[in-house]
Amino acid sequence: MNQFKELIRERTPSPAPAPAPAPMLLGPWQPPTQAQGTPLPWYPPAYTQQYPYYLYPPYMYPPQQPLVWHPQPSVKVQPAVSPNSAWLQEVLHIPYSDDKDLKQVSNEKNVISLRHRVRAGQVVSTPEFRDWASKAESKELLVEGNFGYDDCYYISALSLLCATLTQALRTREGYISTVFFCGCHGKDDQDDDDQDVGGVAIMKSMILQLLKQHHSFDLRGLEKEIKLDLLKDGDIDQLCGLFVWLVKRLPRGLILVCIIDGAVHFEINVFEDGLQKVIKCLLSLSKDNTVPIPVKVLVTSPIRTEITAYLFREEEDEDDSRFIYLESFPKINYISAAIESDREMNKQLDAYEGNDE
Repeated sequence: MNQFKELIRERTPSPAPAPAPAPMLLGPWQPPTQAQGTPLPWYPPAYTQQYPYYLYPPYMYPPQQPLVWHPQPSVKVQPAVSPNSAWLQEVLHIPYSDDKDLKQVSNEKNVISLRHRVRAGQVVSTPEFRDWASKAESKELLVEGNFGYDDCYYISALSLLCATLTQALRTREGYISTVFFCGCHGKDDQDDDDQDVGGVAIMKSMILQLLKQHHSFDLRGLEKEIKLDLLKDGDIDQLCGLFVWLVKRLPRGLILVCIIDGAVHFEINVFEDGLQKVIKCLLSLSKDNTVPIPVKVLVTSPIRTEITAYLFREEEDEDDSRFIYLESFPKINYISAAIESDREMNKQLDAYEGNDE
């Protein structure tokens, strides 16, 4: 074993020795060079003890302005102000008033044929109308005539009925009535710049009538529910939302009656979308249990409707008490029935209380 270790040691090369460090070559001594720049002045120790924080004497510094604190005026953030009734009336202004249309319809009475007036007068004596008018609960009613396309197509005998009913309701306490006559704003020969058409005009008019008949709306928080910028632009969805918002804030003890006459005049391509949204809005209000007051909806048309009738039947129920068709009325002696019809209409309107259970 020792021989083996000796053999390994002999064959293992020894490490090379480390190289010796190179000798440092030092030149002759040179004095240190002076730093570039102006040398700092020398001051006696007494001065440096008196002004320990100054590099130079105070009189060598440029004059300094005293630091004066000027308080900044506080900016007060004004809280968002809710719109009031005057603001809404200005935003929703339309060159149209329900009083003007009521007067126009009333002036057409002598133009409308006696036969049509008698048939329209029979509506108030039907069980469907009495049920709609007498019960203190939300109800909806669609009345369709068969007057045809004569000279009284736009303002019909049913328009007279709606005008008479509206004027009677506005003489009674506890009622708020909104009415819109589509025939007054749906003529083919109307001016092109007439903006009082379509569902937007119906909603604007009904909202303005609400504000005119009920003056104590609390509009605080309206801007949180309604997009006021879209409302200014006449967005139909925001207008319907505003109408619902206002109706839900009416005090208990009132009855709201919403009347649309001549709905068929707006059943055209340019107006049908707005008309559908308005009627859906009114029908949903009459069925909404969260509304604190009864909402009665009356829609009339001189002829049969398609869109309006479809919306009334959209729930697919079998309740026919919401429909009155004048073509189903029996033929009568119009001369003798005219006197009886006027007497019956006045009797029904005088007895119209709307609070019988």
